[in-house]
Amino acid sequence: MTSNIRNNPCPPILNIRDFVIEYLHVFLNHPAAMGDWRLLARSISVGATAEEISSLEIVSALIRLWQRQINIGPFQKWVNKALVMLFEDLAASAVDLEEYMRREAIRSRGHERVRLHSGIRLPEFGPALVILAFGKEAHHWEFSWDPCVEELSGEFWAGIRESRLEVPGAWIDDDRTEQDTRLGCRMMGELRVCLLDRIEYPWTAHQDVCGEGMQTWSAYDLCKKKVLELSIWSSNMVDMFDMADIQIDFMCLILSIGGSFWPRVQLAQNNPHQHHQLTIVMARGWFASCAAAYLVAFTAGASAYGIPAVSARAKDSGPKAVNISVPVDHFHNDTIYEPHSDKKFPLRYWFDAQYYRKGGPVIILAAGETSGEGRIPFLEHGILQMLANATGGIGVILEHRYYGTSFPVPDLKTENMRFLTTEQALADTAYFAENVKFPGLEEHNLTAHNTPYIIYGGSYAGAFAAFARKIYPDLFWGGISSSGVTAAVIDYWEYFEAARLFAPGDCAKVTQKLTRVIDDILLSKDKEQKKQLKIAFGLLGLQDDDFASAISRGIGGLQSNNWDPSEDSPDFGLYCASVSSDDILFASTRHLTPYVKKWLSSHGHKSETKYLTNRFLNYIGYIRSSVESDKSGGCQGKTVNECYSIRGSINETSLNQGSGRQWTYQTCTQWGYWQTGSGVPKGQLPMVSRLIDVEYSTIPCREEFNITTPPNVESINKLGGFNFSFPRVAIIDGEYDPWRAATPHKIGLPPRKSTVSEPYILIPYGVHHWDENGLDPDSTEIGLPPPAVAKAQQDIVDFTKAWLEEWDKKKGKTAQDL
Repeated sequence: MTSNIRNNPCPPILNIRDFVIEYLHVFLNHPAAMGDWRLLARSISVGATAEEISSLEIVSALIRLWQRQINIGPFQKWVNKALVMLFEDLAASAVDLEEYMRREAIRSRGHERVRLHSGIRLPEFGPALVILAFGKEAHHWEFSWDPCVEELSGEFWAGIRESRLEVPGAWIDDDRTEQDTRLGCRMMGELRVCLLDRIEYPWTAHQDVCGEGMQTWSAYDLCKKKVLELSIWSSNMVDMFDMADIQIDFMCLILSIGGSFWPRVQLAQNNPHQHHQLTIVMARGWFASCAAAYLVAFTAGASAYGIPAVSARAKDSGPKAVNISVPVDHFHNDTIYEPHSDKKFPLRYWFDAQYYRKGGPVIILAAGETSGEGRIPFLEHGILQMLANATGGIGVILEHRYYGTSFPVPDLKTENMRFLTTEQALADTAYFAENVKFPGLEEHNLTAHNTPYIIYGGSYAGAFAAFARKIYPDLFWGGISSSGVTAAVIDYWEYFEAARLFAPGDCAKVTQKLTRVIDDILLSKDKEQKKQLKIAFGLLGLQDDDFASAISRGIGGLQSNNWDPSEDSPDFGLYCASVSSDDILFASTRHLTPYVKKWLSSHGHKSETKYLTNRFLNYIGYIRSSVESDKSGGCQGKTVNECYSIRGSINETSLNQGSGRQWTYQTCTQWGYWQTGSGVPKGQLPMVSRLIDVEYSTIPCREEFNITTPPNVESINKLGGFNFSFPRVAIIDGEYDPWRAATPHKIGLPPRKSTVSEPYILIPYGVHHWDENGLDPDSTEIGLPPPAVAKAQQDIVDFTKAWLEEWDKKKGKTAQDL
């Protein structure tokens, strides 16, 4: 089948979103689809200009479909199938694809001017990043989009931040000079994207449009949020643009502008000469025109195809992000989820099948309470890669609902949090195992009834993996629980027991003594001494309990110790070195010596004043140094209360935030884990202040969610708690892990014998799920991983292989069958 595309110069049209919507429009069996396609194709074939095509009535009509249609189902595979066919046809006609790419890249950079006359309002629409990967061969070309734009950082910025001409942004052309009208954006402490009339650094700007007053375009703080969302702070901006009758050359990074305004503009990518991987941020006209014309010849039977999952990560190598559609509500008989929902939502996952051999397992790593993207190193060179390589399996990272991009609700208002339970997330995982079809492997039945599934997780996800195996034993052949907190605990004062028992030097002993002195001052009626104490630490203005919490950061840092240099944090080591030193390490604290001596002598440590004075000064210096660092980072421009108090927190409910709100909700409803000083037995000095109690720690539960009752920890502990045990579930923990006290390895529990069926492994000197990390292949480190970690990882490989041999015997398979 041929088309007239071969001799067509493929003039760009606007808005690849139109093409994507229309493609989805076809697959959802809308009768008008074919007519719309033919109208686009006819316009292209007669050589219509970009401006002429953008004014077609169907362009506006298609945009209106977006909010209703684009989240209904995935479509990326069929878009890319058409894209490959298109470029195969072009290559067969002796078109140089690399040269073609360069031409269109340059063309997209503003050479096709587009006059803007109107905008389209789209309420409640989020931003999107459009990416195009390309190469010399047709199959190298791939299109994808990410509706949440969570990762506009790292490699993407590396290639563009140095050149001012290449920074993402846009400019308007209303007969001013480029210098005066350039719209620039740059990663700063606070990133702003602005419509320029005059430049004010760091890249803030304003424009008086037709005498209507100053307007500002502003963006999320990219460095903090990792989300770029352009907002227009005026509902009249559309009308103002009409009045100005301006021309826009290009804009970058934004598909939606604050839900208020949609400009139909020509967009451009960065670095058009880059080979083999081109990140195009909304440089879409040429693709829309060519693909639209080409696909007319192929869409007659398109509605017969299924719609696979969306790829949200276009790279030449590395795991691709994919979505599977899963039910929002798995439990229609449970009243806690009322009102119930019959909808589905996209659950994101990544997979790597490079090691797959027929009969090999699917090994799922549960991502837990964070974006699954942060777990990709485990798939690329960590424990997931090791297991897949050793077993001929497929490695998978499965995101947890309400994290990353896997949201079943439009926002995080309290009434929309009801579907965030561990039970619902476990049911998502079971649904995945029963229904997944991995793109490119559709000919294989890789569901859990035909393939052995091993589920792995660390920390919360470690308990999650153990529970998945126990609740769904017919779906998950084995589970590996790394630092798995199988016991939910409301008052988790034992979090600091690891530091008390295993901190180096005098760290624990000194911390306990200084904490007692500080508590004596805070619990006294001496207001002047309290004020002096807070001034000394640089935290004047905080309430007593907030102050006590803020200065506990040093001893609370043990969890961040890691054998992996890329993950290790120096905070705990620096803190312990500071409070264990006989010398004053912070010159800026020496003047506080008389105050410290007075506090020590008047609060029970007169005989130890000489021993503790410099250590107390170093404690103060460590905290003050941390506070100063915070002022230039996340606390920039904030008061101490805004930065360190847990009271009066901003009730942010958008999806474009981190994981704090979601995990707080889970602790308030099911898990607890408030790390207190008040729960420490009376005969033992606490590591943190006794002012930090459950009542204080649950302030966010009451303020953010109006939750006033204790979490239902029994919903978790009924699955086993400290005594969790189940065939083919491995319990792996670190000896020094602060979370060990919430696992079956808690000190004081009866010891267990490790078996192949139920491995029970404690990693000497290990901290939090150390077994999951692996060295990057490019690392030049020597002696890593540590022998204890390497042994644990080998044990994991060995018992997993043994479990798979059991599967083969049960299914009657032999090596010859495989």
